[in-house]
Amino acid sequence: VVAAACLFLGCKAEEEARRIRDVINLSHMLDFRGCDSESSNRPENARSSTPHGRVVISEAEGPPGLDSAYWEAKEQLVATEQAVLRMLKFDAAVSHPHR
Repeated sequence: VVAAACLFLGCKAEEEARRIRDVINLSHMLDFRGCDSESSNRPENARSSTPHGRVVISEAEGPPGLDSAYWEAKEQLVATEQAVLRMLKFDAAVSHPHR
């Protein structure tokens, strides 16, 4: 969720607007195996990473439906984005060396 919130915030900061629905679709479609933050939600027999410590990314069948889970994910994404902004003290300006 934090990665999705950072992606959404980064798109806003760079004025490359993406809809929140697109970010939720992306975070749903890509399943990141080996991320420690999700290891507590996995079954005991699921492997958290490959033997070499690499993260395995698999793709879901399709985007999530517009049900209550979507709306909860949207609220969580916005709340996480606000938390990231607070941690950054709302300083989201980035200076690019090539500009």
